[in-house]
Amino acid sequence: MKTKTCCFSGHRELYPKKIPLLEKELHKIIADCIEKGYRRFLCGGAKGFDFLAAKTLLAHQNTYPEIQLEIVFPYHYLPSMWKEIAAKANSLTYLSETYYPGCFYARNRYMVSQSHGIIYYLEKETGGTAYTVRCAKNSSLALFPITLSSESEW
Repeated sequence: MKTKTCCFSGHRELYPKKIPLLEKELHKIIADCIEKGYRRFLCGGAKGFDFLAAKTLLAHQNTYPEIQLEIVFPYHYLPSMWKEIAAKANSLTYLSETYYPGCFYARNRYMVSQSHGIIYYLEKETGGTAYTVRCAKNSSLALFPITLSSESEW
């Protein structure tokens, strides 16, 4: 049986006061996905939500050592903030040797094409996350949205 794969998508810029709530929701949704049989998780290697998702997933490896983190970079680079997490990841994938216009969208399409589900945090209907969620819906992926119950407080 093919390993069930789930990818992450979310915004690069996160409101600092939302981060603890996002992390709490990520923990719950990741645990739910693991219980549903997901074992491979793809993360896009950007700051913000991607970084938080990778860090949160790695915390689950203590309880679920069988889960795997693959970080998918759009081109061959490794931002300094990712070095520690990259060292703990099961694999790193570089989709291109160099940057080119559209490489981030190509990365997002790759992650969707490799996945059965998507965990996402979407605040606006424009940009890379909105594009990725539309691709996921068009590909009939299982959708695991993160919604913060106290959004009206922000």
